[in-house]
Amino acid sequence: MHIAERSDPCKSLGGRRRAVHPVFDILVKASLVQGRLSTHRRRSPQNPPLSGAAAALRRIFHEDCRGCGILAREVCVGSFAVPVRPPSLRAIAAFEAAARHESFTKAADELNLTQSAISHAIRSLELRLGVDLFERYGRTVALTEAGRAFVSRLRLSLNLISEAFEAPSRPGRARLVVASTAGIAERVLSARLSSFMAAQPDRELELRTVTGVGEVSAGEADVAILYGAGACAGLTQRRLAGEALFPVAAPGADLPRRPEDLVRAPLIAQPEHPWRLWLEQVGLSDLPVHATLTADSPLAALELARSGAGVCLARGLLVRDDLKAGRLVRLFEAEAALREDYTAVWNPASPRADLIRPFVDWLAGALESPANAPTLHAA
Repeated sequence: MHIAERSDPCKSLGGRRRAVHPVFDILVKASLVQGRLSTHRRRSPQNPPLSGAAAALRRIFHEDCRGCGILAREVCVGSFAVPVRPPSLRAIAAFEAAARHESFTKAADELNLTQSAISHAIRSLELRLGVDLFERYGRTVALTEAGRAFVSRLRLSLNLISEAFEAPSRPGRARLVVASTAGIAERVLSARLSSFMAAQPDRELELRTVTGVGEVSAGEADVAILYGAGACAGLTQRRLAGEALFPVAAPGADLPRRPEDLVRAPLIAQPEHPWRLWLEQVGLSDLPVHATLTADSPLAALELARSGAGVCLARGLLVRDDLKAGRLVRLFEAEAALREDYTAVWNPASPRADLIRPFVDWLAGALESPANAPTLHAA
C-alpha cells in the first residue's frame, strides 16, 4: 500500500513555512472545498480524475507556491479546454494590501516582499486590466477611480469565499452586518432595532461600531449608518434624516427660562458643536456665555448633562429617547439647523442589496417619525 507524502502548500523548497496572506489562504481553502485540490505530492490511483473548476484550481495551485506566482495552461468548461492565464495570487495579495494601506512600502512589509516586488506585481495587474490602478506621486500612491472600483469588487469576492467557510448562524435566516459610529449605535439604533427584528423574523443583525465607511469599502460590513459622512466614492448614499442643535439639561427647578439666562447657567462645551454655533443662528451672537465644563465628545457632554452637571448642546436624534423618558429636558424652542445629515452608505454591487434596501427604508421611516418629536421644558 502506498502512503502519499504530504506537503504543506505554504512551505518553500527550503522547508520553512512562509508567511501567507489571507487572500492566498482563502483561495487555497476554496480549492480544497471545490475539489479535490490535493496537498499530496502524488495522488492515489483510486482518486477519480479532477474536472471542471476543481481541475482548474488544481492546475492553478500546482506549482510549489514559493512566490505564489502562477500560470495555468487551460481551464475546463464542460468538455472544452479553454486557454486562460489567471491573475497571479501574488499580484492579487499585493494589490489588496497596497490598496488597504495606500502604500507600497507597508504592503511589502506585511507580505514580507520587497517594495519592487509589490510594484511589479501591481504593474502586471494594470497591464492585464488595461487601466492604472494607482496614481504614483514619487513615493506616494493613491487609488485611481478604476482602482477603487476594482478593489471594491475584489473584496466582495474574497468575502463571499471567506463566508463559505463560516458555519451558517441559523438555517433559513439572512444575516446583515450594520456599522455605525458609537453615538448612533447607542443613542439611535439600539432602541429601534427591536421593532425591525420583530417585523423581520427571518433576519439576523450584527451591529458594529466604526468611525467611517472603511468597513463597507472593505466588504466587512453591509451598510453603514453615519452622520456627516460626506462624499463616498464608489458607494451608494441615502439621506435618512436631518439634524438640529438645541440646549438640554437634566430636570430641575433652577433651569434657565430664557436663552438670555444662559449667562448665569453652568454650560458644558464640546468641540464638535461649540456654543457659538447655536448662539449665532438664534440671533444671540453677542451673549457673553462661558462654559465651566468641557467634554471631548457629544456623548460625554450628554452624560455630564444627564448627571446634572449643566446645560449642553445636543443633536435632536441623540437625545430623542432621553427627552421622551424625562432624563433630559429641552430648554428652548430655538434651534440651529445643521448642514450634516444622517446617511446610509452601502456598496451598490453588494450581493446583499436585497437585504440592505428594506433595512434602509425602515430606518428612514423610523428616524423621521413625528411621533417621537421631543417635548419642550415648560417655561
